Amino acid sequence: MSFWRRLFGSTRRPVAAPRLQTFGGDTMGTRYSVKLVATAGPDLAAIQAEAHAAIDAVDAQMSTWKPQSDLSRFNASEPGDWFAVAPDLAKVVALGLEISALTDGAFDICVGSAVNHWGFGPDAAPVDVLAPPTDLPGFRSIAVRLDPPALRKSGPVYLDLSGIAKGFGVDAIATVLERHGIAAYMIEIDGELRAKGTRPDGTPWRVGISQPEPGATGVHHVLALPTTALATSGDYRRYFDVAGQRYSHTIDPRTGRPTTSTVASVTVADPDCARADALATALLVLGADKGPAMAQRLKLDALFLIRDEGGLTEKMTGRFDRFFG
Repeated sequence: MSFWRRLFGSTRRPVAAPRLQTFGGDTMGTRYSVKLVATAGPDLAAIQAEAHAAIDAVDAQMSTWKPQSDLSRFNASEPGDWFAVAPDLAKVVALGLEISALTDGAFDICVGSAVNHWGFGPDAAPVDVLAPPTDLPGFRSIAVRLDPPALRKSGPVYLDLSGIAKGFGVDAIATVLERHGIAAYMIEIDGELRAKGTRPDGTPWRVGISQPEPGATGVHHVLALPTTALATSGDYRRYFDVAGQRYSHTIDPRTGRPTTSTVASVTVADPDCARADALATALLVLGADKGPAMAQRLKLDALFLIRDEGGLTEKMTGRFDRFFG
């Protein structure tokens, strides 16, 4: 050991061990949360500010509850001409139309007028359960252009992105974290989430799938997540009852009525949360038989919780059992 090192000791600064950092906030009528593994430093404040700005931008572009959002202004516009929108909104609409075609219309962002009819949207009318909306415009009434970004409708259409926008918001936050070199994180918005890497101790990120019953607080399964996105759609979060009949907020675009499937919830894994979000909605609408068949055809990792006389049964497709760790 040198004289100077013996005299003054080591000049090497200790390296801070990565630790779990958390932040979150309000968005889209709910909350988002972010857990990431990083060393404490000045960049964390910048990361949080950028993540919050990213999710705020998604909400400002895609909310039907904000009259000045790009989506609301497009819904109020006249048919026929191209309507300029933000690039991310055009991307989400393009993905929505892709999922619509892939699922034979079980997912359809043109369902907004039915969402309002059943009292689940911002322009909700008094609910008439005996007179569901008819002649709903389908996804083929919308065209999208990515460069320059714009939308066009061939007739009166009210777009609703509630089945895909939260997933895209998760992806938007993930983009911010990736840009800052964060290699381990978990992001969640109202049941839509995306994970990468592991916790500081090397164990996987874990998340619970809720018991799919109104008011239930228990967990049906705890999943150990690799690098993936996960989205869950269920009929138990928002609903109303009339004359003993439950009406879920999930609308079947093919009938204009709330889904009456025996499927309580569907969880889908995919690299992109927006895609998982839309696919989970479609599979819920398709039901206990056609949903798993579609998931198998599309080679999806999915978990169906289905109500029957004995309680809940499970159907899995793909390699969803890899998350039971």
